[in-house]
Amino acid sequence: MVDQRQLFENDQSDRFLIDPTEEVGLLMKWFYAGARAEEGGTDLENFASAFLGALVHDHAVIPPMDVHPPKLLAWVLTHHIRNPENCAAWLNLGLALRLMARSDEEPRRNARLARSIDCFDRSISLVESASPAVIRAWVGKALVFSELGEFDRAVQCSREAVALDSSDPNLWLFESSMLSMAGRTEEALEGIQYAYDAYVTAGEPEELRHVFDSVPSASRSAQH
Repeated sequence: MVDQRQLFENDQSDRFLIDPTEEVGLLMKWFYAGARAEEGGTDLENFASAFLGALVHDHAVIPPMDVHPPKLLAWVLTHHIRNPENCAAWLNLGLALRLMARSDEEPRRNARLARSIDCFDRSISLVESASPAVIRAWVGKALVFSELGEFDRAVQCSREAVALDSSDPNLWLFESSMLSMAGRTEEALEGIQYAYDAYVTAGEPEELRHVFDSVPSASRSAQH
């Protein structure tokens, strides 16, 4: 049998993927052993499909590909090794580590979340423009800080995201939620108003209408 840890220590991913969750460990063992679809099994395919779905939900940058899900997930998890200068590779890895941390116990959880923040920082450092990947990296970093209970730092990260695209009502709503978790209620209400203003300016997109149906009167009254 090939030792799972040795597989990780034999490549450059050990800094970030060392001590993987059981499912990710089995996935990578299968991947390094040849990634033969017939050897993966239904459980591995179901896990990879669900994990990829969660990454997409978290706004990972994964182009649509007709690829066996376990192989695609393994490619996503090792993209930073093949292309360490790719902003999206580090974004996706940071999001993946955050997902993995959900099944961790302390102190492993905090260690994995710290590596997630490191990935987001690398993503941010690679691109100077307000690219979608960089904005998502700031959002991801804010979420990790909130999970660590560092709410003021989460607010700082959410504000970096808003500064890069103040026309996006979703980012204003996100900042408002971070402010609320930090106990900064008045600022959170102001954020909802900014979100509503951006929503109106954007033409009141249908996908956000349910969010703002009851917001205008409440947020405006809070200003008076």
